[in-house]
Amino acid sequence: MYGLIKSAKLWYKELTRYLMANGFTQCPSDDCVFVKREDGKDPIVVILYVDDIHIMSKRAEDRDWVRDILEQQYQKITAMEGTRLPYLGMMIIKRKNGFEICMRSYIEDTINLYRKKLMKYVTPTTPGLFTVD
Repeated sequence: MYGLIKSAKLWYKELTRYLMANGFTQCPSDDCVFVKREDGKDPIVVILYVDDIHIMSKRAEDRDWVRDILEQQYQKITAMEGTRLPYLGMMIIKRKNGFEICMRSYIEDTINLYRKKLMKYVTPTTPGLFTVD
């Protein structure tokens, strides 16, 4: 499937089917967010973006369980865990009372990429543009 025009959609359908077969429900407001809720436990949230999968849960056992079922079905997967995770050009930073989402590196990379081009241009207006007669 990799590299075909429809491969992303086929992968999404396959992964959706597999997650739902393992007790996840699809979020009604975002088709790429899946949640598994069990009585007395915190929810497990899985977010899909093409071939990137973000797993969120307070319990490490729950995150490990999702990783294990994905590896059982799809063989080797690459996983990262920690308090600072890069994801789709963002940096997700775990804080005591929640998460911070930062795009500093993306912004800096964009500025550095266009810095020379941007410095060539000057504002094409006169100093009195907003002067009212």
